[in-house]
Amino acid sequence: KSGTMFGEEQADFVVSAPGKAIIHGEHAVVHGKRAIAASVDLRCYLRLRTVDTLTVALNAADLGVSTQWSIEELRDLSSTCTSDASSPTDRLQVCESRLGALSQRVGEDDIKILAAKTFLYLAAAIYFKERRTRGLQIDVTSALPFASGLGSSAAYSVCIVTAFLLASGKIQLPACDDAQSPDANSCAQLQQLGLQASDVCSGFSPASLELIRTWSFQGEQIIHGTPSGIDNAVATFGGALEFCRTPGGDRIDMIERPPVLQVLLTNTKVPRSTKVLVAGVRTWLEEMPEVARPIMDAVDGVSRQCCHYWKQLEGASSDRRGVVFSHLGRLVDVNQALLKCMGVSHPAIERVCHVAASAGGLHSKLTGAGGGGCVITFCTPDDVNENRPNVVKAKLEESGFDVYSTVLGGPGVSVHR
Repeated sequence: KSGTMFGEEQADFVVSAPGKAIIHGEHAVVHGKRAIAASVDLRCYLRLRTVDTLTVALNAADLGVSTQWSIEELRDLSSTCTSDASSPTDRLQVCESRLGALSQRVGEDDIKILAAKTFLYLAAAIYFKERRTRGLQIDVTSALPFASGLGSSAAYSVCIVTAFLLASGKIQLPACDDAQSPDANSCAQLQQLGLQASDVCSGFSPASLELIRTWSFQGEQIIHGTPSGIDNAVATFGGALEFCRTPGGDRIDMIERPPVLQVLLTNTKVPRSTKVLVAGVRTWLEEMPEVARPIMDAVDGVSRQCCHYWKQLEGASSDRRGVVFSHLGRLVDVNQALLKCMGVSHPAIERVCHVAASAGGLHSKLTGAGGGGCVITFCTPDDVNENRPNVVKAKLEESGFDVYSTVLGGPGVSVHR
């Protein structure tokens, strides 16, 4: 039931968080423009158990990470990270060298090191601030492809944060008034963690969700440097939202009753670094402001216009819905062109867009940082009725791409019990 807290002696639970697809606003959102994003029903899962050891073990098979640290090492790290640190940024800077040394235990792969750094920092800053006498076993599995623009790192950070906040009693278990049964994908992921299907409870209080969002942003900073904050917001809240960074703080507006849209998410399998791409756009903006700023403004206009058309879909006649979906498709094409102007597209992305358009008349754009990663293809109800998504999916798979058919929206961070 809602209100339960875990004690150190008995913690054993699973949390999950969704990936995300940015509909419009990539890169521009880093510079104060509006972005629209929605959760996707591909999730990261984390199981936390207290164990009778003096170690903290992290097993993330999808990443190839399986290592452990002593409780004493985590307590020392916590002391290092919290001493002389008046802000989250100060904490990260103070303990960077110690984090680097401990994370080397997972090997030399950059993704593994960043995953370990994020885990260690959040464990030290949240859970090991108090004295702990029992060890932890943390197992992670994810249906999200890594480094592909679908928010895999944010879902990972949100899971870690939520687990440590629950285990330390800083937040309460969510209400299960509207519990849902897990789908087939969730059941498979839970089985990898040694669990059977269970109810999915996502009724965290607003205060708990805000705490999760704030902490998980620090995890994103370790991985991406200067993240926008939109990925961890979607992984926390779920659904669809508008996001804008302002001098007064992040503005997050949940979108009520967004259209239920089927999409194809195509993984180009081209590796890229979000940190490098974001830095490249920032440099371009600094060096060519008279060109770059109008493009950023145009992206903002696309996001605003999209929200305007989404509202028009509700209660519209069949003919009007057809016109609105046509406008929404054109906005997708415009945004992809603007992102190409920013220098963040890639030949593989353009190939996916071309195949989707030629095989089914569907509109596509990169989603996330670009430079490879994933492409999102939007499917109208008429497209679905005429089987176009399946035709396009088959063509893309023939070209060697990995394609996921999914629906936008769905719950944010959840507990399975």
